[in-house]
Amino acid sequence: MEPRRYALPEWTPETFELPIQEHGKALSYQEVPGVRAGVFGIYQVPGEISFTLLHVLSATIITRLATEESCRKLAADLSDLRLCLETTDRNIMVRGTPDREEAMKLIDRYEEHSFRE
Repeated sequence: MEPRRYALPEWTPETFELPIQEHGKALSYQEVPGVRAGVFGIYQVPGEISFTLLHVLSATIITRLATEESCRKLAADLSDLRLCLETTDRNIMVRGTPDREEAMKLIDRYEEHSFRE
């Protein structure tokens, strides 16, 4: 799959099923409301202060940030990079792509500033 920029669609409501684990095994699932735009999902687990930005196709957590708006902005910024966002393989989503370093810097920058605001 050739790395390319991703056209981020509109955000729409979606429910995510998160595994509830005990001793490393998924015992059940918890439904959590959120939003999705193509390959990106955002949700907040009840009782937590952060929002999770998820790569839905590979079920990979990209990061946790203080606001849903920060997650949306980061998703938009990542969409502008040449990454393999349409893959289901978490190992090649970013690794080896032309904009890997820029993606990692963006994520770090958002994480640094997210909880300061």
